[in-house]
Amino acid sequence: MEDDLIKIWQSSPNRERVKFERSRLMVEVQKTVDRFHGMIRSGNRRATVVTLIILLVFMFYIYIIPFILSKIASGLAVLFAINVVMQLRKAKKNEPKDLTGTYSEYLYKTRIFLLGQKRLIDTAVYWAIIPAIAVCILFFLGFLESPLFATTGIIALCVGCITLGVTVFFLSKWWVSMAITSNLKKIDELINALEE
Repeated sequence: MEDDLIKIWQSSPNRERVKFERSRLMVEVQKTVDRFHGMIRSGNRRATVVTLIILLVFMFYIYIIPFILSKIASGLAVLFAINVVMQLRKAKKNEPKDLTGTYSEYLYKTRIFLLGQKRLIDTAVYWAIIPAIAVCILFFLGFLESPLFATTGIIALCVGCITLGVTVFFLSKWWVSMAITSNLKKIDELINALEE
């Protein structure tokens, strides 16, 4: 059966082969895009939940922790958490809904959404990673006021914050190259195939 299909495909005119390749590419792109949208939705939900928890915890810390630097850091963490939620909601606006227009329009909207996600992750170092590291370091430095906490322990926590931030940065770069860039290439390839 498979050999017969291969012979039919090889003996068919070039135009039919192009239609077959286009159809195969459409199915493949749609599967990967749907999977990507699902990952983005679940990732955004998790990030929103974590951010809301951070928001509540640091609002509590503003009142309970006596150290001035830690109080300032807690207030900044609240502002930081609000900014993260706003950034995620803003990025969600460009997500293409169900196919309402032509398939080409859907592909262009998906391409715009992917470029927006790429830009969001590429700029996350400025609106998420660096502010989070700075807030954590400021928060832990506030504990230097107390004789109960060792300076080496606080320095170790600050180094841990920096290490975590750098790790998140490199993981986000890997995510962009693995998921977003590869999907953008497939969508561009499909758009070019449909326009021929």
